[in-house]
Amino acid sequence: MKVGVVVFPGSNCDHDAWYAINRNLNRPGHSASAEFIWHDASSVGQVDAVILPGGFSYGDYLRCGAIARFSPVMPAVKKFAADGGLVLGICNGFQILVEAGLLPGALIRNAALKFVCRDVNLTTVTTNSPFTSQLERGQLLRLPVAHGEGQFIADEKTLDQLEANGETDTPDFTIQVGGHPFPLHVKYRALIDGTNGDTRLENIDAWFLNSYLHAVGAVLDGPKGEKGRTVSLDVAMDKSRIEDIMKMAVKSASPPMVGALKLNTKFLLPPGDNDVVDRLRLDGQFWIMKARFTNYDVQGKIEELSKRARGKTAEPAKERVASDFQGRFKLGSARLLLPDVSFDVPGARVELAGHYALKAETLDFKGQLLLDAKISQTVTGWRSLLLKVVDPLFKQKDGSGSAIPIKIGGSRSAPDFGLDMHRVLRRGDD
Repeated sequence: MKVGVVVFPGSNCDHDAWYAINRNLNRPGHSASAEFIWHDASSVGQVDAVILPGGFSYGDYLRCGAIARFSPVMPAVKKFAADGGLVLGICNGFQILVEAGLLPGALIRNAALKFVCRDVNLTTVTTNSPFTSQLERGQLLRLPVAHGEGQFIADEKTLDQLEANGETDTPDFTIQVGGHPFPLHVKYRALIDGTNGDTRLENIDAWFLNSYLHAVGAVLDGPKGEKGRTVSLDVAMDKSRIEDIMKMAVKSASPPMVGALKLNTKFLLPPGDNDVVDRLRLDGQFWIMKARFTNYDVQGKIEELSKRARGKTAEPAKERVASDFQGRFKLGSARLLLPDVSFDVPGARVELAGHYALKAETLDFKGQLLLDAKISQTVTGWRSLLLKVVDPLFKQKDGSGSAIPIKIGGSRSAPDFGLDMHRVLRRGDD
């Protein structure tokens, strides 16, 4: 790769750019070289990219870059850009590109009318660009700025319609709590407010594993005093798989459950340096259809439950039973709250409320198990005769079947299912 660095009278970062190309980019497996292009040249030569460096071209008389735009080399730079060549303007070089009309708007004195010299943090929002392709999406860059005329202005139409369309591919996207890399492909369309950088996300389409996600929302300045931006989205997943979601959130190689997923949620990610799972806020509803547990013992218990719930105690549990789940959920501080969740199998319905701790992977749920059969019909022989005594204690409100208070504790890998004796005894007192 050959890069031309344009030198104007007053440029003082031209050698910095030359050094960065020849020393930093020229490495094993990647050849790069830079050459200087004097301001009075009529051509940029045979180069792959052009850099307009920082400095004080022509002493910044009139306005920064206002005289440099008339340099003999600028028509060649414009033609190079129009033909699809890569052009990068740094500091004063960016001001020259604006003055030359290669970029919209204008740059005027800073709002405080003072020269600004400080480091700023930038977040990589796309890697679908020649200038960012070697970065990671979301990577934080700390860059220095130094300018007296850095306030960008444009007419209202331009500011309102700074549009960004992009497409990214991240082959090993990873959420720390799960630790499993997976490919993520995203297409997006956004409108950017040129006055403050606020971004309205008009359309996001994402594909990962066997799932699809659609979202709209915004990326706005965070609360006053906090660095970074707040991401808020309305997310819809109509064609997805629960095992793909669990791959993000659980550490085990095999997902605890497989099945079709439909989900709608509010997504809020405030700024911060801690892990995404600690900051992420979700509030929504879900439906899981024809789900099966991958843990043999857990799935076996579900199939046995279905058989006994229908009073078919004498039959072997040969049927592969699928479960249907639905409910509401809230996620905050790495804690998934499920205030109203239910799942159904033939002959039984489980209604639960509780929470799951994502990092500790612990469960704490209480609810009830509703059976079509009476308690005494779930077993055979002498045990069935003995349990007829407690049938009235566990009958449902309409007098049919059974309603058994239950609790689920333990961990994701070793759940503990049990009878909630406290509620059973309290029920017996009623």
